[in-house]
Amino acid sequence: MKLPLMITLSLCLIACAPPTLTEEASRSASSASASTLAPTSVRLPEPFIGRWDASLEACKATSEMKLIISQTELTFWESAGRISAVTNTRPDDVTVQADCSGEGE
Repeated sequence: MKLPLMITLSLCLIACAPPTLTEEASRSASSASASTLAPTSVRLPEPFIGRWDASLEACKATSEMKLIISQTELTFWESAGRISAVTNTRPDDVTVQADCSGEGE
């Protein structure tokens, strides 16, 4: 199943250890601004890559809220989604479409 996912990490999740935005990553994100990447080159900008959780305390333990984001996949507690489209609107804001599967499906 395809689900559009809005990643607004700064509003709802805490970064456990994501990379920092480098000048080069910022330029790359800006150049891809407001565009959808082709499926063969679907990649999230570096600032979104990493482990995210509900709080800093949750980062220290195994958490059911944990979200691991790679450039090509989102991994949740009992489900995962292969990223099929990324729309960059700003360097700190992306919309992701993913083919998701999970337990109980």
